[in-house]
Amino acid sequence: MPIRINLLAEAQSAEDLRRRDPVKRGIWIGSFLVALTLLWCAKLQFDIWHEGVTRTRLEKDWALKEPKYKALVAMQEKSIRLESMDSNLDRYATNRFLWANALNAVQHSIVDDIQITRIRGEQSFEMTNPENATNNTANGPVVIHKPGVATEKIRIVLDARDFNNQNQTWTKFKEALAKNEYFKLHLKRGESFVLDGTQSAPQRDPADPLHEYVTFSLVSKLPEVKRYE
Repeated sequence: MPIRINLLAEAQSAEDLRRRDPVKRGIWIGSFLVALTLLWCAKLQFDIWHEGVTRTRLEKDWALKEPKYKALVAMQEKSIRLESMDSNLDRYATNRFLWANALNAVQHSIVDDIQITRIRGEQSFEMTNPENATNNTANGPVVIHKPGVATEKIRIVLDARDFNNQNQTWTKFKEALAKNEYFKLHLKRGESFVLDGTQSAPQRDPADPLHEYVTFSLVSKLPEVKRYE
């Protein structure tokens, strides 16, 4: 059997070791990773540049549109205020106090020997301006809007004469007012007309000197009504 001798075996072995050198392989891998990182950084720089260009374009567009936007917002806020005012006026028109109904109720509560000399109605409004209160919370300051309030106060005063004071007819008149359906509906339970001050001394009736009368006043306060802005 012939014997074969490979004279290049040593050189081939050295070449094979050179190819398998871990340092060289590591250099190739490191170079690849560095190149990949550089490419990624280049892409990031391109994205940043592109976003900067986009931002500049958008800022220019916004600078052109901002005046129109502010004008529209101002018009919208004005429209909201007008709608709120219209709603409040409509609510006031449909829920306002009607003096005719009150006078009609007094008219149907008259009893014998009572003569009303004057009816005085007092209607006033107390205004409270709106406020913005800042409340500090864990998430930061929170602005709380307190709407304006208009408080309506109504007072009815009846000046009258009692021509039968011996029987305290004025108390019957007071009870008749309390039993009237209108005042039962609009006055709180247990609150009706009360004597304002005291009765006067007996006086002669100029139209009929044979009769005497005393003057008195009954007053009633209707529940306050609050109307918000």
